[in-house]
Amino acid sequence: MRYRVALVNEAFARRYFGEQGAVGKRFGWGNPPNVSYGIEIVGVARNAVYGDLREDTKPLIYFPTSSGQYLIVRAARDLAGLTATLRREIQTLDRNLAVVGIRAVSDSIERMLVREKLLAKLSTFFGVLAGLLAAVGLYGLMAYRVVGRTREIGIRMAIGAQRASVLRAEMQSALLIVALGIVLGAPAALAAGRLLNTQLFGVAATDPAMLGVATTLLVLVSSVAAYLPARRASRVDPTAALRDE
Repeated sequence: MRYRVALVNEAFARRYFGEQGAVGKRFGWGNPPNVSYGIEIVGVARNAVYGDLREDTKPLIYFPTSSGQYLIVRAARDLAGLTATLRREIQTLDRNLAVVGIRAVSDSIERMLVREKLLAKLSTFFGVLAGLLAAVGLYGLMAYRVVGRTREIGIRMAIGAQRASVLRAEMQSALLIVALGIVLGAPAALAAGRLLNTQLFGVAATDPAMLGVATTLLVLVSSVAAYLPARRASRVDPTAALRDE
């Protein structure tokens, strides 16, 4: 008996045959025991995504056919120098074949990722804006605290406190505020990130590496914003501070 043949992708082979080799195996459709295993697997293709890049890889079966709407060509040359050659060769095979358009796979992928790129640009813009607002807010808060504690800082320095210890104390106070904000904001960010999972491609909203980078950047920006008021506090003149009412 001669069996029909087909190719399957890696997802299909892994799902139905596990670690066993899929080549040479047979499959079919129907409800057991009325299943006719009349299709033989002659090869396993690498996983590929069709139609929507946001979808997970699905088990696929490829059957040989003599008809189709697309011709896929793999070439080392760029598309600009290959278009005329492709059109000429297609017309040589059959003058009745209509060449509607020739497009690089990379261009097709770019068109499919327009929404993701727009979302990435908007997210970057609002992320930078949020970072600047956080830095300005922390700077204003620290500057206000320094002004309000000028007399206290002056007294501490008058009785022997070193500038380095004053700077360190003010920086610790600022970083404590940042740590509190991260502890309160992280759960909210994770909850909001789940709403964006459908808009992301190739990365998860709860990716630990990205969360770590974002947290590190926030700490660095906040540290820079807090350093200037803290440095000003460490340079308070004790005599002038004690005279200040």
